[in-house]
Amino acid sequence: MNESLIWGNFGTSYELEARIRITARLKPIEIARSLCVKLFVCILSLIVGVSLSGCSQPDEGIINVGTNIWPGYEPLYLAKNRELFDTKGVRFVEFTAASEVLRAYRNKTIDVAALTLDEALFLIQDQPDTKIILVMDFSAGADVVIAQQYIGDLSELSGKRVGLESSALGAFVWARAMDIHAPELTDVKIINMEFNRHERAFLNQEVDVVVTFEPVKSQLIEAGGKVLFSSKEIPGEIVDVLVARESLIDRHPSQLSNLVNGWFAGLKFLNDEKTQALQEMGGRLKMDQEALAAAYDGMILLGREENKQLLSGEPPNILSTGRKVENLLLKSGLLYKEVLTENVIDSRFLSQ
Repeated sequence: MNESLIWGNFGTSYELEARIRITARLKPIEIARSLCVKLFVCILSLIVGVSLSGCSQPDEGIINVGTNIWPGYEPLYLAKNRELFDTKGVRFVEFTAASEVLRAYRNKTIDVAALTLDEALFLIQDQPDTKIILVMDFSAGADVVIAQQYIGDLSELSGKRVGLESSALGAFVWARAMDIHAPELTDVKIINMEFNRHERAFLNQEVDVVVTFEPVKSQLIEAGGKVLFSSKEIPGEIVDVLVARESLIDRHPSQLSNLVNGWFAGLKFLNDEKTQALQEMGGRLKMDQEALAAAYDGMILLGREENKQLLSGEPPNILSTGRKVENLLLKSGLLYKEVLTENVIDSRFLSQ
């Protein structure tokens, strides 16, 4: 250990002699106290240094998988909790909102992210090393625009307050609802709010309309909310995918293969043991089985063969759906350049 860490830099021999004279006049207890303080500072510095060093160096043997709360991602957690796949080297990080997942991925807090396709395109435009490795589900009614009882339809929203996640799927759903039903409507007040605020804001009438999804959708309908628009009207446009960085794919292919196989194992258990699966997933999501079953009626979960059809081939079938979404995002100004090509798709983990 460098002595100057404990004692400081004494400088010239004259300064050293002066310090010795001063120290000699101290009482023994004062000397002991001084030594203890300096020793404590030294040890504390070492501990903090080691801790900070550990924080700045991520565990190279573990991939961090980020998701928000959404029934469409739940088969992954079902498979993890039931140990239906090898989870060694795979750590799940659950966020309360999709915007938090996007932020964590950009900050490299997580390595893999479950996102909607439009959110994935947002990432790819400024992080082009991001690859789509799995398609998890299509939304077929689970994403909605819900209004208070006093609103009849989307044409009545002039001057009204609309709550949505402006940096995530909510912006896309809102843009599509306006395109189809109220293209001339411009004077609404958009209030950016993350998913964990949707239910409270709606029930407290802080907003007139909220763009949301399950499980909040079912909760707000039960409380009297009125669905004005849903993803049933835009089939194939809202797609959930799993993305990872190309560098991670090259470094940790076995963990990613286990993760993708875990998705398929979770789906198989859900299909084979539906009642038990709904009970376990509902407990984690804080939804009863009936509500969760209804939520799954509003989405199409995709297995291995469907994934091969979407992500394999020349060109991959997902591109036709994806380019439609990309064009809509470009038109609405949510995306500023074309990013979707065959190069952003990696289907290597779909084989048995």
